[in-house]
Amino acid sequence: MTDDAIAEAAYYAFASPIVQGLRASARALNRLASAINSKAPAAGRGTLVRQALARLVRFPAIAGSVSAAERAGLATCEEPGVGLLRELLDDLLTHPLTRPAELLERWAARRDGKHLARLLEREEIIVDEAGAALELRAALMRIADFATERRLAVLERISRARRLDDHELVEFQSLVRRRPRS
Repeated sequence: MTDDAIAEAAYYAFASPIVQGLRASARALNRLASAINSKAPAAGRGTLVRQALARLVRFPAIAGSVSAAERAGLATCEEPGVGLLRELLDDLLTHPLTRPAELLERWAARRDGKHLARLLEREEIIVDEAGAALELRAALMRIADFATERRLAVLERISRARRLDDHELVEFQSLVRRRPRS
């Protein structure tokens, strides 16, 4: 048996059942991710990204509660607004602030400063820093989970068209292992 034949047999024995299981739920996951991350407000609170931004603007000190792993989870996310979220979070981690007015002053000259100011104008149901920190961290984890699910869906679509290359297969297996349990 050649190396290629062994590799193909291993793929069909190990990876193929995983891919088949993902195919069964891919459409449901895509609908869920689209509903949660759509630009339309969800129950008046906005997208997860908007919720995370609002928590940081109102309670800038909570940026310090975000772990390195939670911040790293945003690295591959491509949702609208995540670039601003990463930039704001990194800014607050590097140069901590405690008051919203300080944040707005720092960001006044930036192109997204007005957007952040509008977030502060909205009525907020979270009124304490501890609750805001929990909400922020939960939103960051969910954003990262949805990015993982979307990447898995992309790899699944690729696997339907052709065999995954070695790099894609390793990435696929890594994503499946860290995928959120439901």
